[in-house]
Amino acid sequence: MLNGGLIPMPERFALSRQEAMLGRGKARLLRSGDFLTAEAFAVFTHQHPTLAYLDLRAWKQSGNIFSLTHENVEYFPPYAFDPAFDYRPFSPLTAILSKLAPSKHEWAIALWFSSSNSYLGGRVPKDVMAGLRCRCSAQPETRCTARYRVKRLALFSPAYNKR
Repeated sequence: MLNGGLIPMPERFALSRQEAMLGRGKARLLRSGDFLTAEAFAVFTHQHPTLAYLDLRAWKQSGNIFSLTHENVEYFPPYAFDPAFDYRPFSPLTAILSKLAPSKHEWAIALWFSSSNSYLGGRVPKDVMAGLRCRCSAQPETRCTARYRVKRLALFSPAYNKR
């Protein structure tokens, strides 16, 4: 008996299951409407499209936000931006991305933010962040508390737990 009686699964079968799950996840994300193109972000924030694109590119390069690419179009998650601060990146997102980005690709990160998390009592991380954002903008003095909570959220990511 191998592996305590477990029959090893063929590697190709495991990969095809993972590919199918990723394909379903990508389709779900694209249907959700949770992502904006750079042009849509410019309209949303009342900026010139070139300036909006330059901001998005700089924020992405510095690790403050992430994006998805589908059919040569780049998409950005609106939950990454804080309306209370002129739609600049929601600062606690950087802490989460610093834990997820080294081990996950862009689609896996997006799926992590939009899937229920047992460490959060079945809640979705992007919804938890939205609640923190509302409390932060209502009471600026609690911003440090919100950062602490989001850092705790980052600690519950699968990437952090593998370390």
